[in-house]
Amino acid sequence: MKAKTLVSGALALALVVSASSVASANENAKTAAYTAKLSNVPVPELPAQAAKIVAEAKAKQQKAVAIAVVRAAVERSPASAPFIVSAVAKAVPSVAPAIAATAATLQPKQAAAIAKAAALAAPAKAADIVAAVCKELPASYRLVAIGVWEAVPSANSDILVAVSVAIPELKPTIKAAAPTVPVPNVLDPTVTVQGPPPPRPPFVPGSANGQAHRAQNILVQPGEGRIYSGP
Repeated sequence: MKAKTLVSGALALALVVSASSVASANENAKTAAYTAKLSNVPVPELPAQAAKIVAEAKAKQQKAVAIAVVRAAVERSPASAPFIVSAVAKAVPSVAPAIAATAATLQPKQAAAIAKAAALAAPAKAADIVAAVCKELPASYRLVAIGVWEAVPSANSDILVAVSVAIPELKPTIKAAAPTVPVPNVLDPTVTVQGPPPPRPPFVPGSANGQAHRAQNILVQPGEGRIYSGP
């Protein structure tokens, strides 16, 4: 029985390694094809050309094409990584998280600039971009989160949730620093951040609102000031 278990384990491992090798080979082949295609494109035109290739791909293939194209383009011109990601994300916002993570992995020192460029181009994907990049480069989470927040300030709470999802060990710290943020235990696309309650109506003399204000009892205690109590 023990021998069979060992054989089964070895077979499973072999299948996983084999599948990984095939996937890696396919990705390398796609990247090589786009590397050749972009080899004669002037560097200043790389972002626009990469965006065009991804935009023209079939919807079901856009993500895979985008990853391969961005990898090829960034390898061709590492300094252009943020511009390449920005152009592709603007053309096809749905691929922004994937290409931001791809480019950041290739150019870790530019991770924050890449994430920010992707968020500026596809603001609706800000939190997903943070999650994708932080998952690949957890040590850069601070710079990545700040960069994306600078690009999309309104996504502040969603960015914190994204960081906690990408790096689970940070959940207690984030929860302590921002207790009103609903940090999930697992990635939950239905999680939403509740906004502040609506402001109370101002005092309007002669209105029902004014009557409610006048109906309050006001007590004045030395050293404590006024105390209001409703009817």
